[in-house]
Amino acid sequence: MRQKKWPLIPPIALGGTVYLLLDAFSSRSAYLYLITATALLIPLILLFSYNWKTVYLKPQLRRLRDAAEILLLVLMGLLIFWGSQAVVKIQNISASTGIRMESVREARFVLLEDPSPVRGNLWVADARLLETAGMNIQAGAKGRVTVFGQFLEAESGAGRVIQTSGEFALAEDNSLRWFCTTIQPENWLLRPLAWRYHVLYVMSTRLEAASRDTFTFLSALILGRRIDSGSRLIRNFKDAGCIHLLALSGFHVGLIAIAIRWLTKGILGIRAASILSLIAILTYLLLIGIRPSLVRAVIMYGLWNRDRNRGFKAAPFQYLCLAFIIQSVLFPRSVYTLSFLLSYTALAGILTGGLRLSVLLSRCIPKQLASIIGIGFAAQGASMPIVGTVFGVWRPAAILSAAFLTPLTALSMAGGTLLMLMPQKGIFSYIAVFMNNLTEWMAVIAGLFSQIPALQPGAILPWLLLASAVILPYTYRSHANATEPQLPCLNPCLPGSARDSTAQTLGAELSH
Repeated sequence: MRQKKWPLIPPIALGGTVYLLLDAFSSRSAYLYLITATALLIPLILLFSYNWKTVYLKPQLRRLRDAAEILLLVLMGLLIFWGSQAVVKIQNISASTGIRMESVREARFVLLEDPSPVRGNLWVADARLLETAGMNIQAGAKGRVTVFGQFLEAESGAGRVIQTSGEFALAEDNSLRWFCTTIQPENWLLRPLAWRYHVLYVMSTRLEAASRDTFTFLSALILGRRIDSGSRLIRNFKDAGCIHLLALSGFHVGLIAIAIRWLTKGILGIRAASILSLIAILTYLLLIGIRPSLVRAVIMYGLWNRDRNRGFKAAPFQYLCLAFIIQSVLFPRSVYTLSFLLSYTALAGILTGGLRLSVLLSRCIPKQLASIIGIGFAAQGASMPIVGTVFGVWRPAAILSAAFLTPLTALSMAGGTLLMLMPQKGIFSYIAVFMNNLTEWMAVIAGLFSQIPALQPGAILPWLLLASAVILPYTYRSHANATEPQLPCLNPCLPGSARDSTAQTLGAELSH
């Protein structure tokens, strides 16, 4: 994308955000969305054609002072998101069980994702409906279904066909839900999907060389699998407010990218190393599974990588806005997931108020510590309204505990990767011992911070935190031209300097 077109992105993302807010507070049908979108489409096309030269060829495009042009871009974003969500709503309505939903007793599906544990032996996964059967009746079926079940003992993952018995239920958004009573796995839809499952199984087996706590921790950190939520380390991380460090996100993408670039740039050159690092994180995404926070990080890294290799520069917030648009259009079902919302709100807080708050704090404390506290507080403040609504608690210990646990978590990911790749013989047999000791130390550190009590945010505190962590620091202008402090974990999506707002180095972002 040419540099002069980058300023068009934030208003479009704003329009998409406006639509998502309106959609969240409405319960209208998909057909009404289509009618309204069609009614808006004709005047928008005319307006866009009329303003094409003004919008795209204006000499000083970056400022976008014309309110009409900004409004046009906002409406474009609203229309784009409206259309993508209308497709989802129509898919929900057009799903067919073949026979009357109340008569279905058996159903055959293909899993579209790996089953995710809910609690105990319960799990949930999205699936595509293939066939249904009732009393002496069998019929073809179609559509996406959310499947709930328990005791999935056999090998099952994305791409596995399963035969089940149970019953359907209709959700509030007209999507289908299937509650299993018995499950019988069948064949894999595609052979590569079976290979993927077996690769993950082998990787998980190698981690079992460590202790149970270490195995649980590394399975969540590297493979995104929740094995034992009652583990002491996992429990202490949660109570310390740092459970987000274990959620697969840009933190992992950054670590993989920086490792690949560092190992290969001396041999292949910067451009080839950049391409290889992008291939590596795409492979990791496909291997682990599509997660909203991972997709966001991969898109942002790909955009940054492309512009860097072509000599273009753009502000980090514009990469975030473009990733928001791309992901919402390509994966419209993910926009209301908690992972998606927290990922974008936290990083938006970092890019707006976090860096400026770090500058303010660096007057009183060392820059590295100021960066950790400022960015952590901004991420917490930006996501606080969502966290307060969903969980009802806020753990202030997370602001300080992340300063100690983030580098140790990065070290754990490196050690866990070696544990999976290296044979447990000779000197490599000590990797498991090292990881066990590191896990114990992390459990102790997290346990100390977990003693800090959680707060009930109520209705006002989340918005006060949002204002103090993001809005007020962002309005701070006296040091607008000063050099921003580098993050302890270098981030391809954060600026290396305030002058060009372009990353100079590559690495991992805080995991949001």
